[in-house]
Amino acid sequence: MSTHFGFSCNYWFAAQRIADHDVAIARHAAANTQRGNRRQRLAEIAAHGQAMLTTPDTAAANAWLRRYVRIYIEHNSIIEVRFL
Repeated sequence: MSTHFGFSCNYWFAAQRIADHDVAIARHAAANTQRGNRRQRLAEIAAHGQAMLTTPDTAAANAWLRRYVRIYIEHNSIIEVRFL
């Protein structure tokens, strides 16, 4: 009985290590994807930002800004600009 229990316990720990490893790989892959997406967004901001800020279509400009930029204001002053 103890041999069977020992085998099951070892199997459980091995399965848990594999699952933990899979989670770590998934997190690493997600972080790489997010960095790639951020690079792409920053490239799009650089390519189209000036045109969007000067477009007469304010609704389109506002939608574009909401997608790519957060501007934080405190006491009527900009305190931070964050590119998403």
